[in-house]
Amino acid sequence: MDEITKAIFKRWPNTVLQWEDLTTSRAIDILDIYQDKFRCFNDDIQGTASIVLAGLVSSLKIAGKNFEDQRILICGAGSASIGIVNLIIKSMEIKGIPYQSALEKFWLVDSKGLITNSRDLNSLDKFKVPFIRKNIDRSITDLVEIVELVKPTILLGVSGQGGIFNEQVIKTMALNVERPIVFALSNPTNKAECNASDAYKWTNGKVIFASGSPMNPIKAIDGTEFIPSQCNNMYVFPGIGLAAQIGQLSHIPDICFIEAAYSVSNFIHIDSNSNILFPPLTASVGREISASIAADIILRAKEMNIINKSVCPDLPLDNRENILNYIKDRMWLPY
Repeated sequence: MDEITKAIFKRWPNTVLQWEDLTTSRAIDILDIYQDKFRCFNDDIQGTASIVLAGLVSSLKIAGKNFEDQRILICGAGSASIGIVNLIIKSMEIKGIPYQSALEKFWLVDSKGLITNSRDLNSLDKFKVPFIRKNIDRSITDLVEIVELVKPTILLGVSGQGGIFNEQVIKTMALNVERPIVFALSNPTNKAECNASDAYKWTNGKVIFASGSPMNPIKAIDGTEFIPSQCNNMYVFPGIGLAAQIGQLSHIPDICFIEAAYSVSNFIHIDSNSNILFPPLTASVGREISASIAADIILRAKEMNIINKSVCPDLPLDNRENILNYIKDRMWLPY
């Protein structure tokens, strides 16, 4: 892997490399090795994390809450869930929340249940170790019991286990939070942890919901229409590649994915009366979002001094509007 990676960037120094479909431990290790050396990223880890962060930022705008007030329960402990946790923690650190305080907001569930102090460290994946709940010495496998214990305000599903967010799980969660935030992110639809219709029904329309697969709008008996939001990486990764290429970034640090998340959330107006988390994902809107993401990333990259100006000497860095126009002038048109 090291030989081919170095050869690619030696032969094509302007490459943007996207790691795809690697096993969890391998994906995390490879990203750790190369992220600060080359222009590369892993969409399964970082792209997923970015769009989930965008959805949560929008959700908290609707709920009128902050990240520091949340208790986040994640079902599934693969590369996607680890990426989600790590990016949210980094975004909280930027806002002045210490790492350990941010980490304590998360509870992680894998195939053996809640990760607690009962686990054998010799058999536990190293990337799960930071999430051990050291104040719990017993094994807990029942999801309803876990929800009763944790009292999550945010429930994220990246487990690939269809239907595990059942009626009892969702109703138990809703007992402790006015606007439960539930993201059933597993694809395809039959692997989603719950469907939108049930989530709205079981919470009397209070849930703030997103899914990995598209789901149809739901109309309540009183005529209220609920529009499930699709949490799709496609919002993010084109803008990441665009920023890296046009901005000639030396590498793609995690802050780029945080910028992308806030760029997506800020693309549309969201307040307590909103019922959507993301802009409509049409071709024209998608291009606008990608350009907006790229502009925000390039502005941040300027602050970090990771732009190779010798390769793009005409890139204007004086203000966002000029950067955005420069990007749009250089975007490829397929028609």
